[in-house]
Amino acid sequence: MSLYLKNACVSLISLKLRNPDCDVALCTNISVPDRFKSLLEEKEVGIIEIPYDDYLFPEGMRWSLTFYKFKVMEYLLANTDHEQYLMLDTDTYCARNFGCMWENAELGMLMCLNTAPLDSDNSVKAYNEAEALYPGMDHGTRYYWAGGELAATREDFSFLSSECRKIYEDMISKGVETSLGDEYVWYVFDKLNPHRIIPGNAYWDHYWTYDGYYHISTTYYYDKKPLWHMPVEKSRGMLTLFDYYEKHRRFPNQRRLWHMLHLIQPDRKWYPLAVLKEDLKTLLGRGTE
Repeated sequence: MSLYLKNACVSLISLKLRNPDCDVALCTNISVPDRFKSLLEEKEVGIIEIPYDDYLFPEGMRWSLTFYKFKVMEYLLANTDHEQYLMLDTDTYCARNFGCMWENAELGMLMCLNTAPLDSDNSVKAYNEAEALYPGMDHGTRYYWAGGELAATREDFSFLSSECRKIYEDMISKGVETSLGDEYVWYVFDKLNPHRIIPGNAYWDHYWTYDGYYHISTTYYYDKKPLWHMPVEKSRGMLTLFDYYEKHRRFPNQRRLWHMLHLIQPDRKWYPLAVLKEDLKTLLGRGTE
């Protein structure tokens, strides 16, 4: 629980700092301890307690907890009136403002397009498990959508929520389970409602970094993507960021940040000097976090 809440604090506080005009909140089914609650409230991040009493499956189904987000979607639609909604996993860092994303969301709900080959394990599972629910359905293009991010207008968010309810009820009535969690529902939804989802990859990416593995990419520097989903860093880099923020009440400069999240490999010859230069820029007010 502590790991989850530390990730959530990093994710939501970074999001609020870069997007101060957005309402930001942690949706959870637990009572948040004061240590984390105070950090969130300092930056006007809300906490919405939503019971997990629906979208339930028999014990032991892998990724069944991801269905909690469908309960959250219904709650938000019933109790808020926002024009746009963004849902993120807690292991996501927000590096910059994402305001222009909403212009794309007017064209369709945004999710992360998964580019796995047709014969990959997850692609095969998605196809076979969808066939178990709706035999003979038109699979069209066989790619599926990753479940860590979703941005949509209220109209699309409402339509998606109602369709997810139908899919869940069909799964229960037919005794169909899935090994893919929420990504299975996105796959089925996309096949039943083609072209309602469009790629949001311009605004986020998945960075599978950890320890000695570095992500060979430029999307955090050139053509900067504002949202970084760090699935493996949830147990390392995101925790380092939390400790840094709790101590300093700010996030580190870019080079420190990239190093903490294993986006760059520091070269001993130049890295300390580069970090000092970034720190000096920040102190002089010319740097960016």
